[in-house]
Amino acid sequence: MKENTDHMSEDIKVSIIMPVHNGKEHLRETLDCIVKQTFADFELICVDDESTDNSVQIIEEYQKQDKRITLYKNKKSNAGAARNFALDRASGKYLLFWDADDLYEPDAVNLMYQKMEEDQADIGVCNADHYDTESKEYIPKSQYLNKKQLPDSIPFSSENNGRYILNFSAQVAWNKMFLREFVVENEIRFQEIPRINDHYFVSISLIMARRITVIDHLLIHYRTNQKENLTGTSSDTPLCKYEVQCDIKNKLEELNMFEREDIRQSFINKAVSTLIHGLNIQNSVEGFHILYNKLKDEGLEKLELTGHAPEYFYSQSNYRNVQMIETLDYNEYLLQRYKDFRYNIESKKLIIAKYKQEVTVLKKEINDIKTSKWHRLGKKILPMYNKLLRK
Repeated sequence: MKENTDHMSEDIKVSIIMPVHNGKEHLRETLDCIVKQTFADFELICVDDESTDNSVQIIEEYQKQDKRITLYKNKKSNAGAARNFALDRASGKYLLFWDADDLYEPDAVNLMYQKMEEDQADIGVCNADHYDTESKEYIPKSQYLNKKQLPDSIPFSSENNGRYILNFSAQVAWNKMFLREFVVENEIRFQEIPRINDHYFVSISLIMARRITVIDHLLIHYRTNQKENLTGTSSDTPLCKYEVQCDIKNKLEELNMFEREDIRQSFINKAVSTLIHGLNIQNSVEGFHILYNKLKDEGLEKLELTGHAPEYFYSQSNYRNVQMIETLDYNEYLLQRYKDFRYNIESKKLIIAKYKQEVTVLKKEINDIKTSKWHRLGKKILPMYNKLLRK
């Protein structure tokens, strides 16, 4: 069902696509961020996924004040299906896939649009951080734009940055702007699955893009520490991250891209970090057991994650985890991880103790300086010296 299709202009430059499901807690704050953008030529396509709260009423309230907002009411599915639904109805030159609970800087759309136009890019990637709902703190994060993995020349593509093409930014859609023509022509779609539906979409887009540009500004604040979070139910579908990595690998092989050593290395590093994260977020022993055994029994080999030298990995902890999964059963793995965590905690305690000791020494040195006769003499002389200078 569609609600309100009047747009402010036929010449829409940016389509903002936003799935919504029971988002009343933060929806107003997010909508305020969007309608107050300094860039005006956009449409906001909201797709409600059978919300049982008053999310629809909130959107309808904003619609009355802003004709750029369109609301569709869909049967309950998932965010991937909602994004594909809206993608087929978008009319903007560029696409943004924003979430209904995050925060966006007022000039986010404008800065991304201008950079995309300037560089004639297929994809634009901006920086982002995390916003902790409980503590109200903004937490810096490096995974959304890792500048160390960018080439010297921008815009770029997998041709000149293949080794890091899947690593320089997290595989999320919300910190990226896409040229709609590029997405449509290459028939790139979101996976209609319960979680991480954008990993495949983003990975294939980055691989196929001819020109990728960077908007080096902190424009988006990803909300964390919420009461309802998909991570908390990750063990409901423990193999989701693994199956997505298999789908990405299959597509790369279909595109004859997996034959390139640089892209293969990029994929393997991204797959390992994604799967280790998948293990870490399991909230049940059963879910952990299912994913771990899948990786050990067939996953590592199927995804070609084994048989590589330590230097092949961008993170040595990822190399160590692959080695452990390959040689240990899941009980031994958990025990080793526990020992590693204990070691890390003790190491950090030693660093803190050393830091405190150094601070104590510095405080004593400062106090010695303040109580020295030269310091006291200087405090008397300096006002007289300044007075003479003014004269």
